[in-house]
Amino acid sequence: MCDDHSRPQEPPGPDPVVFYDSVISRRRFLKGAGIATAGSLLLPRMGIFTGASPASASTIGVRPVSMAMHVHASFSEGTGSMTSQLECARDAGVEVVWFTEHDWRMSTKSYRTLVHFDSLRNESQFGKPWRWDPRYFGSFAEHGGEIVSSPVSPNDPSPIAGALHVWARSKSSVQASHRMNANTVTSRQNHAGNITGTRYVVDVLVHQSSPTDYPELRIDLSNHPARGGLPAGGYVLSYRFGFDGAPSAQGLLGVVPVPVPPDTWTTVTLDLTADVARIWPAIIAEDNSTATIQFGAVSTGGLAEGWFDYLRIERSRSAGDDPLGLQASIIDRLQADYPDITMYCGQEVSFSPQHLNWFGGAQFLHQYTESGLHPGGLKSRLLSALVRQMQGSNGLVSLNHPFGTDGLPGDVEARRRTLATALLQNGAYGIDALEVAYQDRAGIPLSGYLEVWDALSRNCLFVSGTGVNDSHGGLENGGWGNTEHRFNTSAWSASVDPDSLIASLRSGRVFSTEVASGVTAIDVAADGVAMGQVSVRPDLLSRDLQITVAGLPPGGTAQVVQGTVDYAGASQPDPTSVVVATLSAADLTSGVAVQSVDTRTSSFLRAVIYRSDGRAVGVSNPIWLLHERPPGTVPATRRAADSTWT
Repeated sequence: MCDDHSRPQEPPGPDPVVFYDSVISRRRFLKGAGIATAGSLLLPRMGIFTGASPASASTIGVRPVSMAMHVHASFSEGTGSMTSQLECARDAGVEVVWFTEHDWRMSTKSYRTLVHFDSLRNESQFGKPWRWDPRYFGSFAEHGGEIVSSPVSPNDPSPIAGALHVWARSKSSVQASHRMNANTVTSRQNHAGNITGTRYVVDVLVHQSSPTDYPELRIDLSNHPARGGLPAGGYVLSYRFGFDGAPSAQGLLGVVPVPVPPDTWTTVTLDLTADVARIWPAIIAEDNSTATIQFGAVSTGGLAEGWFDYLRIERSRSAGDDPLGLQASIIDRLQADYPDITMYCGQEVSFSPQHLNWFGGAQFLHQYTESGLHPGGLKSRLLSALVRQMQGSNGLVSLNHPFGTDGLPGDVEARRRTLATALLQNGAYGIDALEVAYQDRAGIPLSGYLEVWDALSRNCLFVSGTGVNDSHGGLENGGWGNTEHRFNTSAWSASVDPDSLIASLRSGRVFSTEVASGVTAIDVAADGVAMGQVSVRPDLLSRDLQITVAGLPPGGTAQVVQGTVDYAGASQPDPTSVVVATLSAADLTSGVAVQSVDTRTSSFLRAVIYRSDGRAVGVSNPIWLLHERPPGTVPATRRAADSTWT
């Protein structure tokens, strides 16, 4: 899931009404490819390859390299750490992880820096308020949380007198707590992000406190795999005000006593990274985020009462491209624990509703103006310019979750046609790849994503299709295998080198499979023409299509889909693709089948793998078999050798 789940997002349009303004820095942070540590058409006959292993001429010298291409961790909203995401990748058998954190979150752009506690609902900064919602647990004699006009800190410069008052007294010696939780949904969760260099400075007034009855600032951090004798789970910092003592670990709960004198406003400074480091030396302190912020009172029989005012959130890691360097340093430290996984840094360029993933190239963080905070969308020319800029740095650009992240009202078919029309009108912004392998996202089933993609292929817009999980939670809820979106993308590549992987992505030599599906390889080829390539042969009225599948699920099938290429454009945004063959395990002897296909009409072909219950668990990229050269440019990497391109 990506951020802004609570607000509807319109699908990309050809020219949205709201203008988006961005100031793009040309600064370069990293050279190279990123940071690395290490109509129906008849099929008249069937033929079968009898090779000992699933291999074709197009796969000689390469192998499928499984990649997680859209992964968030401690620099984004959510509870996943980089460490926990790598644990998920290892469990899923993934070789390469591209960390694609939200760029503006890495820079803490428009992040909240001040809270005056003037209101529980309406106090704003950068246009949108935080809300303070009660969360309480236990049996109370009394408890509550409210904004008061007195007492307030004399240090607070706000013209509105206000402070947050919290109190609790349990009915017995069984602990009870009343906490006020920072609900930041309307402000795009502009509290959540990496803790490195983060300090909370807050004025505190404690009326009554003890080691068992205390006012508290509680911060939920990221989840981590089992480390240092502790189980896997989410880590929590508990700052307890009014008494002295040494910081300590109570399992995954870190307790930090903060001594302040009673009934006196006191300014305290809390260094999150330093406290995590000294409490839990077995984890990487910098690999944590601030998932939740809660001010409260905790009681085990006595009265716990306090006031909080003038919260300042200081962040020293958000200068320029420094966050990219920090991310790289965490990867360096993680490599020893995960030598079997190659890690690269990408980013999700996502200040607007249309999100782009940037892979490889000379990465830097874009610099945005405030007017870009909550736009209704990017004008297509601006988004296209942003795509070209990233490609100009030798990067590869993907359009993410093209229907948005949340379901929108309206007919699914109408939404599909709207998106396809927009992408055809604007040339798909010039993107290299499109996320298409989602079982169901934003209220659109997998078939809807594939149909939009097929509409592009019908017009020879050469966009590689990928599958992702877009995980923000890591090990939360049991890891990737238990998430709603759980596709990975595999590249037919000679190595895990980023240049090789990106070349495969750019040329369409990739396929998508669902985690734990058992499918490890998918390929389509025709007479030496590789998946993703374009062959122009007006002299050939039929061709032999070779379908390769390794790990076909028991009882599963491979469907061959073929669509006419007629350059109908945006006036006809529907796909022409139909299923022209369904292959079983008996057909795929040694994982390979050869199918004669009718090529009297220009067409594209791709494959979809299904389980016995009808669930799609694998998608190949298409191959184009044409009678004439396309009117547009065909990238050199997609030009089949059997064609004449001069």
